[in-house]
Amino acid sequence: GRWSFKRDELSTACLLISVFPRFPNSMTDNQCHLQAFRHLYVLATEERDVQAVDAVTHAPLTVPVTVETVERGRYQATLPLLMPHRDSVTSLTVCCKRVKPVTL
Repeated sequence: GRWSFKRDELSTACLLISVFPRFPNSMTDNQCHLQAFRHLYVLATEERDVQAVDAVTHAPLTVPVTVETVERGRYQATLPLLMPHRDSVTSLTVCCKRVKPVTL
């Protein structure tokens, strides 16, 4: 998958509400609408997929990169890649002879 869950408090609350909704007490209780609560998990997700794309043909490329994070340190990976959480990524360096070297 290209999506993952966020780590902030609002996302955690949305995910918990979608999984553990407040059920009505009786048949006439209409204080909560379960169908709307069920879809709150969408607010807790974010896209973490990183892809390299050719500028001319718009075709996806397989590119080796070096990812540096706070938790794991520096490691080699290949794009497309499901990135770690944004707060933990220190740098992303493209290390390929076919592509212009870029550091983000």
